[in-house]
Amino acid sequence: MIDLLLKENLTVDDVLLVPKFGELRSRSDAELHPFIYSAPMDTVTGYDLAVALNRAGHIPVVSRALENEWLTSVVEAHEGKLIFLAMGPGDDSMRMLEATAHNVPGAKLAVAIDIAHGHSVVGKELVQKHLELPQVVEIMSGSVCTAEAAIDCIEWGCTHLRIGVGPGSLCTTRRMCGVGFPQLSAVHRIYEAIKPYRPKYPVTLIADGGIRYPGDAVAYLAAGADAIMLGREFSRCEESAGWVEEPVYRDAVSTTSGGVEMAMRFKTGTKRVKRYRGQASHSFQMDNGKSGQFVEGETGPEITPQGTVQDVVNRYEAGVRSALSYLGLTSIHDLKPENVEFIRQTTSGYIEGSPHGLDSSRG
Repeated sequence: MIDLLLKENLTVDDVLLVPKFGELRSRSDAELHPFIYSAPMDTVTGYDLAVALNRAGHIPVVSRALENEWLTSVVEAHEGKLIFLAMGPGDDSMRMLEATAHNVPGAKLAVAIDIAHGHSVVGKELVQKHLELPQVVEIMSGSVCTAEAAIDCIEWGCTHLRIGVGPGSLCTTRRMCGVGFPQLSAVHRIYEAIKPYRPKYPVTLIADGGIRYPGDAVAYLAAGADAIMLGREFSRCEESAGWVEEPVYRDAVSTTSGGVEMAMRFKTGTKRVKRYRGQASHSFQMDNGKSGQFVEGETGPEITPQGTVQDVVNRYEAGVRSALSYLGLTSIHDLKPENVEFIRQTTSGYIEGSPHGLDSSRG
């Protein structure tokens, strides 16, 4: 029963979707629309990932920390492709947006207000300020997680709502501040609250944060989201931003003509590496001229490229297609609360549904 998400405050790990009679003869027949957004992080979305995600049929949000990649992204968007540009509260970002609009006459711009607390005086001012530019035709709210916030953002002029305070894989907001809302119920409560507004204000709900598997994405879509936002999943992609070339060395021992052994180090090549990090992490703040006083994010371990944007898209599209088959639906448009049944599961149920056949101790 969908009331479950209103009566309790739940996460994706707390629930399961109940299978129904399948209407699809093949999963490949399932109808999808663009439902994947990339996170506007400096180690995720730059120009290369934006182009790759557009080509894969989904929607990038270019990091505001990568100013030098904006113009090329807008040129791409001017060719009929939707690319959001993340904007912060600094005056420089507004001037940069105006200059970008001037350099690409006729461009239709999509702007994402990239602040942690979208339901705030700063969030309101940024939305209204950017909507004064005639080129801005789409605008995404800062992060919200309550019905009140969602309604206010719609009335301010937002066409997209970014839902999620604290669920991100590198986010420590809940630990540091003790605030937030369990993500699955946050999505559903907002979905229910804005129903009266949708006929007049078409709006896209985006579940952002902590999506580890395609099944998580399915749960958010079934709870009322129109789309999901991925950061960690895209961070390892070859096209993602932030890679640096690091030298690779080989240690060896050399013996001189006099019989003395000497330790030697030889450069054998380079490798691409980076550390995926939250935009509220200490390292990001220090790199971008901030004090690092209000830290609500972590920096992950060193990673190397693994796969492409298309690989990630294929995995998530496949998960949604399979879910539609199990749920008796034929289109992602039908993957809505009215057409599904959520049930509560215990911790034991979650463990039962996780891979456990590789544990030799359990036989």
